[in-house]
Amino acid sequence: MHYWVEFPNENIQLTKSGNYIIVVYPEGEEQYPVLTQKFYVTENSMQILPKLSIQPNLMTNIIGKKLTLPCPTTKYRLSIPIRI
Repeated sequence: MHYWVEFPNENIQLTKSGNYIIVVYPEGEEQYPVLTQKFYVTENSMQILPKLSIQPNLMTNIIGKKLTLPCPTTKYRLSIPIRI
């Protein structure tokens, strides 16, 4: 058996990012799925431009690297999760 679907189409329009699952079953037999597939949809709502810099330590003669990931937050409301 081969199954193929392309979306969005006239029957399926995903309007929100999130986790989804496709379930394929014989017509009229919803209790007997023959295929399930999980997938997720994301939005390009934030641009993150990584910056890598080298930080030498003259005392130990070891070179370290620092990765900075700036996230512009002016358009978004952020909350700090409760720390356990």
